[in-house]
Amino acid sequence: MFHALDSWEMHDEDKLGVVRDDFIKRLEGNSENAVKQKSPLQTLIEYTIQGLKDEDKVSGNGGQEVIDRLIDFCCHVPPQKNFASLGDYLSYRSIDAGVP
Repeated sequence: MFHALDSWEMHDEDKLGVVRDDFIKRLEGNSENAVKQKSPLQTLIEYTIQGLKDEDKVSGNGGQEVIDRLIDFCCHVPPQKNFASLGDYLSYRSIDAGVP
């Protein structure tokens, strides 16, 4: 049996979930209902997302692809507590390694 958690998976879901959900909303462009006063991190996230979208106006859609993959990663199902084998664990982790 193989057991492993990434550091972000060790945090309390109640606390991490709030941050993750806000991040996903900002990635999706649904932050207009977010608080009017933004933290420096929230401001930077929105600035970076806008920069990705601005580049897509020049050429291609690579910025949107980055945004989409970030959303996919953030919505990734948390791992089960134990894996039967290292192979099962690596199969689950393939998305974390950037394997499509």
